[in-house]
Amino acid sequence: MEYVDGRTLSQWVNDQGPMAIGDAASAIRQAAFALHHAHAAGIVHRDVKPGNLMRAHDGTIKLLDLGLARFSAEWYPSPRGVKPRELDLPDDDNSHNSASTEAKNRPLLGTLSFISPEQLEDANSADSRSDQYSLGATLFYLLMGHPPFTGDLVEQVYGHRHGEVPDLMTLRNDVDLKLADIVRRMLAKDPAERYGSMDEVARAMAPYDNDRSTPAWVLDFARRETGEDHTTVGGESTRRGLLSVIGIELGMTHAATAITQSDGTMLAGWPGMSTQGPRPLCRIAVAEKTDRDTGQSTILFGDSAYERRERHPQRVAHCQMMYFGRDDMMRRIGGRMCPPEVTMGLCMRHLLGNTLTQVTAPGSPDGDSSSTTALGTSWKRHERWPDAVAITVPSSYDQLHRRAIYQSAQLAGLPAVRLIERSIAVTRFAMTSPHCSSFEGSPLPPIDSQSSAPILYVGLTGQSLDISILQVYGGQIRQIATAGHWGHSTMAWSRRLVEMISSRLPCAPKRIQGLPANRQELIHVTRIQMAGERAMNQLLLMPETRVEIAHQGHIDSVELTRDEWLTECEDLLLSIEESIRLVCQRAGVLPSDLKHCLAMGPLLRLPAIRDRVLTKGAPNAAIAFYDQVDAAHGAAACVASELPGQLCSEPPAKGVAGHSIGFVVADRDGKRRILPIIPRGTPTPARTNRQLNGTARDNRMTLSLVESSGKNGENWQTLGRHTIEVAPDEVNPMRRLGFELDINGLLSVHLERPDLGRTVMLPSLPTSSMDEMQWQDWREWIEATL
Repeated sequence: MEYVDGRTLSQWVNDQGPMAIGDAASAIRQAAFALHHAHAAGIVHRDVKPGNLMRAHDGTIKLLDLGLARFSAEWYPSPRGVKPRELDLPDDDNSHNSASTEAKNRPLLGTLSFISPEQLEDANSADSRSDQYSLGATLFYLLMGHPPFTGDLVEQVYGHRHGEVPDLMTLRNDVDLKLADIVRRMLAKDPAERYGSMDEVARAMAPYDNDRSTPAWVLDFARRETGEDHTTVGGESTRRGLLSVIGIELGMTHAATAITQSDGTMLAGWPGMSTQGPRPLCRIAVAEKTDRDTGQSTILFGDSAYERRERHPQRVAHCQMMYFGRDDMMRRIGGRMCPPEVTMGLCMRHLLGNTLTQVTAPGSPDGDSSSTTALGTSWKRHERWPDAVAITVPSSYDQLHRRAIYQSAQLAGLPAVRLIERSIAVTRFAMTSPHCSSFEGSPLPPIDSQSSAPILYVGLTGQSLDISILQVYGGQIRQIATAGHWGHSTMAWSRRLVEMISSRLPCAPKRIQGLPANRQELIHVTRIQMAGERAMNQLLLMPETRVEIAHQGHIDSVELTRDEWLTECEDLLLSIEESIRLVCQRAGVLPSDLKHCLAMGPLLRLPAIRDRVLTKGAPNAAIAFYDQVDAAHGAAACVASELPGQLCSEPPAKGVAGHSIGFVVADRDGKRRILPIIPRGTPTPARTNRQLNGTARDNRMTLSLVESSGKNGENWQTLGRHTIEVAPDEVNPMRRLGFELDINGLLSVHLERPDLGRTVMLPSLPTSSMDEMQWQDWREWIEATL
């Protein structure tokens, strides 16, 4: 037996108190690797606790005491490739390794403070996920100095079975939301909601490992085992100082920003104030302009880029979110043909670099300032970047759109990107705004942070029709249900005007949708589209308008009225009404029970639309309207509450899955059907494990992933396929899979690899249009360009 010169983790905490996050992460990662190899050998420990983890003088964590361990052939095969059925294992009932005779007669096997709910019920049925629960309780102990559930025997048993995991963010001010979620997942009551294996636990804890507590050989081993890159997140080399968050309200055509500082101060971003008055919203557009005389190219952003649409539409990138994933919508920028994700990344980086902050008090003289006021003058050199960036997205956005926005932000070099549901951001702002009034001008009753009264959010923006039911419990915003579709955005309303204008022109173009036949026709179509956009803005303010389109040396004039337009959009109005009814049904609330209605989007302010869909849809609710600046402030506040130190007093918000995730299976008759695995409305982050069975063809199995789609989520669309290699001698192959929807609503899939003795993360779906080398090349190019 090996002699270990060191102390157990329980002795360590008893002598020195709760550990620093980096030290605790190092210990848990090493323990996770040790348990992973035990599980791969068919051993379930069943008594993981701080007293059975010893820290040697060189920092190595040793796993002790296998007195309660049992052999299991049901979890992971041996890393040497030995199949479970080939292991010469004694029967559990007769095995001295399962438990001694004395242990068999005990009503409880394990240590009560760290035991899993399923091990409480039946110790012999405990598998590797039970050890994971105990390791999660150990992590909690290392961070807090006591286990998650305390008290007498009855109180602890109830806690493990039914108690809510204490929120680490409220107990330690250096714990962020992701670390708190890791602990919650490891301590999930249902084993299926925990991580699929211990190497996934080690991978999740990697960003918090400060490395100084971990021996070099363990770090090298970890990189080989998990394939992870070295990180300094959470380590001593990570920048220390004031934390700040930039919130980006990212619309289809325009954006707004806000900055939250570590003391909770909220600064207006873009639009801010200048000596000429308030600035407009930042337009999301980029174009290249080449000087005919010198041949030098200049990159234009915002309105300057958008204005070039009228004469050079093929050189302007705008409304990029409509074209994510399409290779036919590339634009030449900076001498390169850029896909929509890259042009969006350019716009994001430009937006962050030009964010203005209103640092003067209301009523004081205007002053020009930039994000350097809050973040420091060297932000472009990555020395004083914000600690996190919050970007709003509609809940109705699917995996393609969410991942593309996230990828664009990463291409822009934005740090710690967090996607925030727009409905949650607006609700957060509504809870903190003291001066909000209804459309009638009367003060609105504040949202009671202690009430559970349902709140209706209706967003009609250029991205999507986005509807949610939310509630506030103890200051925490919880999204309950969602509805809506990106196909019913304000872009659909604008297209109706474009169709009306085109039908009234004496020389209407043959094609409004798709690519016109020649450049002149392209310019004509673009001018009609721009006329439709201008007409919509004008009809929001007046009952009628006139637009003019220049074509072939003359000007065509078309008159439009608001009433005609709304008549043409009757089906879009019906879709809003139907979505409000649907979201109430999904949330299990009556429209008459709604106390607050939070609306976002200028179209909803029109009396005809407001009275029909909002007043009637929520007859007893106080209606308030919010804009992009409000949503940017709310997004920044949401992420600020997730960072260590609790920049805001409110607890982090909880969202739900806006779409169902499933995969295709075949029944005994060979008929294909869809098996939902993460249903719409599941609180995020969400995790579930499934088993893939089937007959291998050409030594391969296929995993086909799908996502709900359609106006009401009644259809399915494919996300893509994964091909899984199997051994030639596997007649009926089986693989365990873990499906995870993270706090950004992004899906990841983890696959058990018997040949490696660990799990691996499969490539993201839908498949990106660029590989890793191209992605890195684009990122470096954007950084060099701006």
